[in-house]
Amino acid sequence: NRAARLFARKAGERHDFPKPATSLAGERDRHEIHFEGRDLEIHRTRLPGGGLIVHLSDLTAHNQAVAERERLEARLLQSAKMEAIGQLASGVAHDFNNILGAITGFAGFIAQDSAADSENRDFAQRILNASRRGKEMVEQIMAFAETRAVGHGVTNMGRTLRRCEELLITGMYPGALLEVEMPHVPLLVRGNDVQIGQLLTNLVANGRDALNGGGGVVEIGATAATPA
Repeated sequence: NRAARLFARKAGERHDFPKPATSLAGERDRHEIHFEGRDLEIHRTRLPGGGLIVHLSDLTAHNQAVAERERLEARLLQSAKMEAIGQLASGVAHDFNNILGAITGFAGFIAQDSAADSENRDFAQRILNASRRGKEMVEQIMAFAETRAVGHGVTNMGRTLRRCEELLITGMYPGALLEVEMPHVPLLVRGNDVQIGQLLTNLVANGRDALNGGGGVVEIGATAATPA
């Protein structure tokens, strides 16, 4: 057929056609092979008097169309999933924001009613700091849900780490220590303060988990990069 003539190779006095690696065992069979960058389908039928009828089909364009359709369907499905996740995130963030509001309010009352040098005031201030960080994370979730770009600016990594340090220390397992070595000069980077805090938190948590519940030290250090 036409496809067979197109892919035939001249071999001496005869033509050599693309063929499966195995011989025909029964009356007929079907194979798909890759030949010179093309996808071929080969049907073989045994003749009663001997010999074979072989029919070749070029499936390259068909297979490419199927692959493209599957890719588009996967993108559509992913888009639908992201939309559903965005709606869920928006609802969770709204409810969590209300909870944070109550926590912040009562922690503020405790801070106001406690003496300046009391332990209760220090605990209340820690709750307020964590609540403010939680509020910033909620804003990020809302930005994701609304497909808005998260704002980026210049932030000091050292200050961000110091703000997270108390929370990171409380998250360490018994016997595991957190050591932080940061220079006194500002470490200015372009990014989002909350996202950098989340990144540091994840890195410390990974280091903590790598200790397998045993004793050890998780170290964090940073220096200013040398100009190229």
